[in-house]
Amino acid sequence: YRPLDVGKRVTFSPKASYSELTDKVDGSYSGMGSWANDTNTFGALLSGGYTTRRARQDRVYEQDAWLSGRDKNLFPNGDVFEPVRARPTIETEDRKRYTLSGSLQFRPNSEFETNFDALWTRLNDDYKEYGVDIFLQGGKLRPGSYVVDADHTAISGIMDGVQLQLSDETSRQRHKLWSVGVNQAWTPGDWKVVADGNYSRADSDT
Repeated sequence: YRPLDVGKRVTFSPKASYSELTDKVDGSYSGMGSWANDTNTFGALLSGGYTTRRARQDRVYEQDAWLSGRDKNLFPNGDVFEPVRARPTIETEDRKRYTLSGSLQFRPNSEFETNFDALWTRLNDDYKEYGVDIFLQGGKLRPGSYVVDADHTAISGIMDGVQLQLSDETSRQRHKLWSVGVNQAWTPGDWKVVADGNYSRADSDT
């Protein structure tokens, strides 16, 4: 948006969303203020936004295999297809984004126009992962508890001596971007000459 095109105006827009899995309400808020002088030759515009998003993902990784000779007493008819490893995992993210932008516009007549633009934004992302690795292959089957169907697939049972590995991973990510630019336009008659300059920089801390 350009201030001389928008004129004198102030806007504000709030939004909200609910996630059943996280049981949280996230918000998104944006606003803009624009001003132009009475002759509509000079104007300024400022806008900003703030957004939160909390996400959660539940997943399970499972590794299955045909095992030969697992226990001939329990499985006298041969191989059995059973899980050898399982890993239930919960991933969570807490994101916050801040954005600020501004624009100055100078148009003294129909031939000359100068624009200055600036943008700054920052994203904070706090990530966590909780997991439990369950190594079933090293466990010992409890007699009488295992149930195998007609396709030689284990569908239930109890194992003793199963090894577990707990994990808790945390990542704090910070991303920043800012950009400034200038635009000069000159329209002498049927010709139009435009010059643009811009400088931007992005930084990430992960």
